[in-house]
Amino acid sequence: MKTAAIIAEFNPFHNGHAEIIKKARELTGCDYCLIIMSGDYVQRGTPAIVDRHTRCRAALEGGADLVISQPTRYATSSAENYALMSVELLNALGCVDYLVFGSECGDLEELRSCAQFFSDENTAFQEKLREYTRSGISFPKARAMAAPMYESLLSSPNNVLAVEYLKALQSTGSPIEPVTIRRIGAGYNDDTSIEKFSSASAIRNLIQNVNVTPVFTFGSKNLMSAFSGETVRMNASELHSVTSDSILSYDYVRSDTAEQMYFRCIYDLAESIPEAPLHTQIRSASMDGVVCDDDFSLILAEKVWSADSPEFFMQFADVSPDLARAVFNNRFACSSFSAFAETLKNKSITRTHINRALLHIALSIVQSGETPLCAQVLGCRSESMELLGKITEKSDVPVITRPARDLKTLKGAARDLLSEEIRVSNLYNMVRALKKKATVTNTLSRKFIRI
Repeated sequence: MKTAAIIAEFNPFHNGHAEIIKKARELTGCDYCLIIMSGDYVQRGTPAIVDRHTRCRAALEGGADLVISQPTRYATSSAENYALMSVELLNALGCVDYLVFGSECGDLEELRSCAQFFSDENTAFQEKLREYTRSGISFPKARAMAAPMYESLLSSPNNVLAVEYLKALQSTGSPIEPVTIRRIGAGYNDDTSIEKFSSASAIRNLIQNVNVTPVFTFGSKNLMSAFSGETVRMNASELHSVTSDSILSYDYVRSDTAEQMYFRCIYDLAESIPEAPLHTQIRSASMDGVVCDDDFSLILAEKVWSADSPEFFMQFADVSPDLARAVFNNRFACSSFSAFAETLKNKSITRTHINRALLHIALSIVQSGETPLCAQVLGCRSESMELLGKITEKSDVPVITRPARDLKTLKGAARDLLSEEIRVSNLYNMVRALKKKATVTNTLSRKFIRI
C-alpha cells in the first residue's frame, strides 16, 4: 500500500488543489492521498475563511482520501517551522511514502540544491545573513540577498515552502520521497483574476461578498426567477440539489437579494472550484459566515490594552523583544487587527510575521520548549478506511478521531496540545457565530466526516 501526502491550507479548496491531488496519484502511483491541512487558522497569521471541517469535506469531495488537522501553533508558525512540524507529523504516521508539493519552478534538483545550501554550515553565508539582518532587513529578504544565486528562486512563495520541506526531510532523516509539481495558473499574490486556476486570494475576495444569511424556505419557484428579478426561496434539500450547470444555463444578472448573491458567487466561481467542493464551501460561507483577521480585533485589543509591560508579550509565540516593545508602546493604537498590524510594520519584519505574532497574542498561544504532536483526523472517504486503520496501527503519536473521548485518555504535552486546539477552534466558532447572531457550535460536538 503506497501513500502520498500533501501539506496544504485549502483556504479555500479550489481547482489548483484538485489538480495537485490528481497529479500526485499519477506521478507516484499511490493507493491513497493523505492531507495535512491547517485548521481554523493559517500560516499567513489569519483565520481561515471558512472552518476546518468545511474545508475537510471539500477536500474529500475533491479527491483526497483522508485529512489530518495540523495543530494551530505549528500551522501559524514561520515557513521553516511550519514545514518542519508537518514533516515530523508525516514521519510519525509511519506509512507515508511520498510528499508531493507544488512549486513555481517545478525543478526538484534546483530546489534540492538550494535546500542543501541552506542546510550546510556555510560561514560566508551566515556572516552575510547576520550583516543584513542587523542592518534592519527582514529575514526572508536578507536570506535571499545573502545567497544571490537563489534570490530569484526564493522570490516565489511556493518555492520557499518547497525548499523548507526538503530541508525538513533531510534534517529529520526522513525516508519519505519528495515529488514536486509545477504550479500553474494565477500567481500567489494575484487577488483579482478569476479563472480556471485562480489564486486562493482572488477566490477569498469574491467569497467575502456572500457573507450574508439567506432565508431558504420551501417554495416551488425555479432558478430562473433568481435571475429575472424575482425572489427565490429554497429549503436546504432544494439548495443542495442546485448544480453549477443549472445556474450557468440562466441569464446572469446582478441583484441584491441574499439568494441571488449566493447564486452569483457560485456563478463567478464555477470555473475555479470543482462543483461539490464549491457548494460545500459557499453554503458554509453563506449560512455560517466567513471570518477575517479584523473579526478578532476586540479579543486582540483586550490583551494589548491590559498589558502592563513589554515583557507580557514576550511569552507569546513569534513575539521577539523588539516586537514586544513595539506592541506595548503602540498598544492604545490597537483599534483593529489589520490596522494595528500595519502600524507595527517596518523594514526589519514582514507583515506576515506581525500577523502571526498578533494572532498568537489574541489566541494566547505561548512559546514552548516542547513540540508535541498528535494526528487529529477530521475525515476520511468510506473506501479509504484502510488508510485510517494503517495510521492507527503504525503511528508513533496519538491518533485523534473523537476529541471528546480522546481528551480524557491523553496525558502530558499531547493532552495540552489537543486542549489548546479545542480552545482556539471554539474561539473561531464563537467569533463566527457572533457575526451571524447564531448559536456557537462546540468543536467537541463536530462529528468525524465520512463520505
